[in-house]
Amino acid sequence: MTDIRIEALVKSGRFAHASADIKPRLIMAVVGKEGQGKTHFSLTAPGPIVTFNADFGLEGVVHKFMGQDKVILEYAVPMPNPQSKDVEKEAQTAWDDLDAAFTEVLSNPSIRTIVFDTATELWEVVRLAYLGKLTEVMPHHYTAVNAQFRRFLKRADKTDKNLILLHTMKEIYVGKNGTGEYMLDGFKATPGIVQAMVFPTRVKTNVKLADGRVVRKGEFMIEIGEKCRHNPKVSGTIFTEDMATFPWVAATILEGTDPGMFM
Repeated sequence: MTDIRIEALVKSGRFAHASADIKPRLIMAVVGKEGQGKTHFSLTAPGPIVTFNADFGLEGVVHKFMGQDKVILEYAVPMPNPQSKDVEKEAQTAWDDLDAAFTEVLSNPSIRTIVFDTATELWEVVRLAYLGKLTEVMPHHYTAVNAQFRRFLKRADKTDKNLILLHTMKEIYVGKNGTGEYMLDGFKATPGIVQAMVFPTRVKTNVKLADGRVVRKGEFMIEIGEKCRHNPKVSGTIFTEDMATFPWVAATILEGTDPGMFM
């Protein structure tokens, strides 16, 4: 039975019935230390791809994909020098240009995947643009910059684009002593914004997984982390060999899809 009072809200134009549809795309964080295969994994996502490159991570990686008829466009992010006397102005120009480029890419119907390589460094750009420095900043000064960067990233929510945020890691310290444990380096709200977090590893010695698979020294594997909004039961799934790619990870996370939809 139709509730006319509910329908009146819908007809006002300010409300709409919630949709159960799941878009066949992912907003994902790829978190790992240097040299673990973050950039390589991101380029296995469907093209055309636009990568916002602040890390020179494409060098030595992108050529592997050139024979696959995959279009990869690069936006070179000019990283401001924190020691420059004009750092705030330089960073604001870099941020404004980056923001405009992101808007352009989001509205382009041909682009399927956007990569921030790395989101850790883009976070530095926005901090320099709004705060003028990276250190000795009081917590309450982060309110505006946090809100700005959150809004920036959330703009991808209403699109059909895959958004892949590559994050480096930093060691956790207690006082002056390193603990040997690592955490995401960059925007602390990233886990709350993305739909899934995955962790790539290039193993240093042969590793036998719980299911009996053996990952050989130098090989690549990727694990779905605890944060997996669409499909929490696949948290902890490890992909190896030819399955350690975006299409297989995405199809595992998004029920009702298959890897072919992400190629």
